[in-house]
Amino acid sequence: MSRKPYSCFRRPMIRAFVGLLVLWAVMLVVVPGPVTWLVGLLMLGAGLVTLSCVVAWYTTDFVVTTDRLIERSGILSTHTTATPLDRVTSVHVSQNVLQRSFGCGDVVIEPSAGSWGRLTFNSVQGPTA
Repeated sequence: MSRKPYSCFRRPMIRAFVGLLVLWAVMLVVVPGPVTWLVGLLMLGAGLVTLSCVVAWYTTDFVVTTDRLIERSGILSTHTTATPLDRVTSVHVSQNVLQRSFGCGDVVIEPSAGSWGRLTFNSVQGPTA
């Protein structure tokens, strides 16, 4: 399973960002005033939230070996969780409409009782249980 279908998301995200930036610049010229600046601030806030989600998604990775499932996440400080495969009790796969159109989905792995906890992997390309 591949965790990084970024080639599917890169071009649409760049086009959307450039389109919103051009729209805001046109609004700034055509309708100057506090409303335009408020819209610009809202767009900036939405962009920062989107950027934080993309960074969190891009810096989280997982590896499946013959013995265990390993999740690694973080940029400056990293966090690693390893779960032995014999402790995995169930695997749930879900896809919403947008994820189905991009060919990705969410995979939730439930380890047995007494293990570390549920592992959730978002936007896994080609998920299959």
